[in-house]
Amino acid sequence: MNQPLLEFEYERALEMITLGSQEQYSRLQAMLTVHGFILTAFGVLLTKNIHNLRTLPTIAILVFGIFLCERWLEFVEHGSETQKHFREKAIEIEKSMEGSSKLFTTTNFESPRFHEISKNLIKAFQVLYIVLMISLLLLWCRELDIKFFISVIH
Repeated sequence: MNQPLLEFEYERALEMITLGSQEQYSRLQAMLTVHGFILTAFGVLLTKNIHNLRTLPTIAILVFGIFLCERWLEFVEHGSETQKHFREKAIEIEKSMEGSSKLFTTTNFESPRFHEISKNLIKAFQVLYIVLMISLLLLWCRELDIKFFISVIH
């Protein structure tokens, strides 16, 4: 392959790596914002419906949060695979280029573990939503037991 074409492809690969990194950070910020809204909405619903916890919106919020976590995990995996592809492409091009700086091939360039941190954060939100659901179920069971006990006494 001719040198100008290799340089052009190399520049595009570096641009895609940069763009992918920016997307990952933007996704993380969006995810944290959305989960903040979900938890706020849950808190508002919970405090307004403390005596009637069996409302559909309260459960729907938690189910939506869990569903959103699953989708976000897919986004993180896709972003990670895309980054890996373009890093490998840049290394491949560097090996073919004459007189290049060999950014990827001469350094011990380790891909950032950002996607692992993102995945762990998403899993933490999933656990939080599941714990909140279990807590609600336990409250409902307790409420049902009290109502049953009161009906038996009367």
